[in-house]
Amino acid sequence: LFGGVTINPPSAAFSIAPDGFSIPPGNYQSETVTLTPNATTNSATAVITSNDPVHNMLSVTLKGAGFAGKLSVPGVFSFSGVVGQQTEADLQIKNIGKGALSGNWNSLSNGPYTVAGASFGPLQPGATQPIKIEFMPTAKGPAPAGSLPITVNAPSTGGRTVILRGTGK
Repeated sequence: LFGGVTINPPSAAFSIAPDGFSIPPGNYQSETVTLTPNATTNSATAVITSNDPVHNMLSVTLKGAGFAGKLSVPGVFSFSGVVGQQTEADLQIKNIGKGALSGNWNSLSNGPYTVAGASFGPLQPGATQPIKIEFMPTAKGPAPAGSLPITVNAPSTGGRTVILRGTGK
């Protein structure tokens, strides 16, 4: 029996090996299906074709679950600095999900806060990454609040906008 195996539609989540076979009568061959999830729910069809005149095609449904990452970050980040001097602080983001987490945060340059936009990840479960925030207060007391949007790439969840609150000393 001669034939091949393909994934239909072509899928980045599933692979199968070997993709061809030559099986003597009375024998069998194992196929290895590998799932590299790119969503929380993954599906495709393995199509097996052969030179068997009676059973020349067989379809097998492939389904697999993938774990998503989940962003954990405070809703408000507060810090203080001396008037007229630049202060730096690190806002920590953390992956509290069971899968990898990736995404980005925007640049922010409307004083008194400055943040260089960047991408992050993939962060493995439990991993953290700092976001450097610069603060330059121009007067004593509370500075105007700033907003720092943080987005995550699907299938991960937890994107949010962090409110920045600075106080000049």
